[in-house]
Amino acid sequence: MPKNIANKLLPAEEVLWVLTCQPDVEADIGLWLQHSDLENTWQSSTDLKQIRQVLLGHTMATVLIDMRTSPHQMLSHIRYLKEHFMNCSLIALVDAQHSHWGQEALKSGVDLFVAKSDMSAQGLSMLIESLKVKQHRQSLLVASSDPCTGLINGPLFFDRLNHALQVAVRHHCRTGILLVSLDDYATLVESHGDELCDSLLSQVARRLNKTVRNSDSLARIHEGLFAVLLEDLHDEVMVAHIAQHIQQQFEKAFDVHDQYFSLSVTIGGHLCEAGELNGSALYQQTQKALERASSNGKQGLWFYVQEMNFKAMARLNMLHGLERALEKNEFYLQYQPSHTGKGFIPSGVSPVMCWKHPTAGTVMPEIFMDLLVDSGLILEAGVWMIERACEQLRYWREQGNWNSRLQLFIPISEKQLRNDSLVKTLIRQFSLNKIESEQVIIKISEHTAIKNVDVINELASRIPNIGLAIELHGSSSGYNSFSYLKQMSVDYLCLDESFFQFMHVDHLETSIATVIVKVAHSLGIEVMASGADSHYKVEKMQALGCDCLQGKYFSPPVYAEHWARYLMDH
Repeated sequence: MPKNIANKLLPAEEVLWVLTCQPDVEADIGLWLQHSDLENTWQSSTDLKQIRQVLLGHTMATVLIDMRTSPHQMLSHIRYLKEHFMNCSLIALVDAQHSHWGQEALKSGVDLFVAKSDMSAQGLSMLIESLKVKQHRQSLLVASSDPCTGLINGPLFFDRLNHALQVAVRHHCRTGILLVSLDDYATLVESHGDELCDSLLSQVARRLNKTVRNSDSLARIHEGLFAVLLEDLHDEVMVAHIAQHIQQQFEKAFDVHDQYFSLSVTIGGHLCEAGELNGSALYQQTQKALERASSNGKQGLWFYVQEMNFKAMARLNMLHGLERALEKNEFYLQYQPSHTGKGFIPSGVSPVMCWKHPTAGTVMPEIFMDLLVDSGLILEAGVWMIERACEQLRYWREQGNWNSRLQLFIPISEKQLRNDSLVKTLIRQFSLNKIESEQVIIKISEHTAIKNVDVINELASRIPNIGLAIELHGSSSGYNSFSYLKQMSVDYLCLDESFFQFMHVDHLETSIATVIVKVAHSLGIEVMASGADSHYKVEKMQALGCDCLQGKYFSPPVYAEHWARYLMDH
């Protein structure tokens, strides 16, 4: 390469070299690179040893390998460079008509291949810059990983913790930590050595990975101490549920080189409100909880806030009760009627899941529904609700207690919406019970709708004419932008009771409801108002122009066998 092209080197960590087989091609490459953003930075050589000596003194480098002549020899050079210089980015230069050599180069270890006739010098510069970014990320990943378990290490965990706390402030949610300590780990290392314990830790990490959600982070802090970062929490029960699940993972012995080890863990936990603590304070308080758990003996579990210990345990007991309820068929449905805003004609029903507790009696959904969703049991319970509601609709129709004006509103959580089985369940139930899809309205929250536009449109394409209702909450910030409504076919906007709870004194909520109704009607969307529990509210809802009303003013949820009488009376 001409000297005026190679009179300057980049800093030590960014050396650029061209490896060629024949000196007469150096000028050709030099003229090409002269027009790049990296001009005057390249060195060229036909001697691999010369390049090797230079690379030994640099942490990062990019080598452009000319394979247009002697490709077989260059493949061996590529393999050598890849094996001995891990931080070296390798780019193969091939003839456009011989791209198969580029494929061979990829197999041998280059990061990419280019053809000079197809790639401009500026384009090559951009590729090299992207390679640097990729290489930097990979080096960070290696530096942030625990070599024994493959989990993230302490520094990266604390970085994620601080980021999660910042996000929690914006999203008004909670952040939790679980510290999981292997009991008697020091004694184990003393007795069996580091090598065996490393294999054991690797198995522990795999089991712990099964207990955390995809959105959570699992790290090995040091020795036998692991940490779980739980983000986007709204209820302490999820922290307690995961903690208990972790303990269950240690009920089975570990098999390491045909030796069996029975291990137990002690867990300390903490859950903080958005903006309450910084990362260091949250971790320190969780450490104190772990110390308290350790003082209670092996397999201990303790939360930093004492109130949480009792509340979380109570919620866990309820969770076990819900699991039993699904097994023993303790759930049943009631149906909340809805009426037209004009004339108060029945327009549909919404199934309400109730729990017939063996000792506490009837438990209404506001007590357990959040727990059902957070724990994931809503997937099984949701299928049960859809099946029972569709069967009931068929029975009403056969008895003459259902007509084409009525619609069935089925509430669906985000977990259900994103689950692949939802569409299959709906299609199967519609077919079994001979239900037209336009008779059913899927009801989801506004938050779920905004985050899952593509999922909703996919559902609508697979089940044509199925209805969609989006529920708005008075405390939501989403109603200041309805752009998402244009991206999907929406039949109803449902205003929950918080819009009308204090409407006699809170004129702001009334004003917001007025705007929502006008926007909805301008888009051809009907508005359903919940919380119609007094004559005053019903009149206000009518004045706002709400198309459907739902609430105790008309009726509380009714049993399925009372629906025929309800229709006759209304």
